[in-house]
Amino acid sequence: ARHHTCCAEVLSGLSGVLDPERLARHLLEAGERTPAAPLLLQAAQQRADAGLFLQAQRLLDQLTDILGRPRGRPDLLHGQVLTLRAHVLTHLGRRREARAAWTEAGELAGHIGPPAIAVRAQHGLAGVITELDGQRAAVPLLRAALADAEQRAPGQLGPVAFSLSNVLWTLGEVDEAHALMRRALD
Repeated sequence: ARHHTCCAEVLSGLSGVLDPERLARHLLEAGERTPAAPLLLQAAQQRADAGLFLQAQRLLDQLTDILGRPRGRPDLLHGQVLTLRAHVLTHLGRRREARAAWTEAGELAGHIGPPAIAVRAQHGLAGVITELDGQRAAVPLLRAALADAEQRAPGQLGPVAFSLSNVLWTLGEVDEAHALMRRALD
């Protein structure tokens, strides 16, 4: 354990490129689970961003084992893990599991904030619903996500408006789709 503690201290002190998975591994071997958790999340996000969804899922599974289910009031880290898990499941084509994860992420986000997580969860769930149940089924959820983004999470407005306008366009509601994009770009 002392060896891993020393390795973690050295890695933490180095400037430049940080390998969060390597640092987390040393922290875990040293028995330091709490500081390892955000590093595993960072590593999983890096893998997902690179399109390495199976590797991201492996890291998220390890992180879930460390964190367990939220007790009492959930925290931001649990919300971030669940949102990333839903994103990864979506990209792995595991739509039904993704729907459940996006739904849980949305429910959890209502308790923890920030609003951007709730909007992202609604947006992700709408994407899965579009694939499972058809585009028309996703419109109400996308409209709700757009309203939330406008009021509470402006950084999510563009992606949600784009998704909703694409769905509306496909459904033949071209004028509304154009108006929505103009409004989002203003």
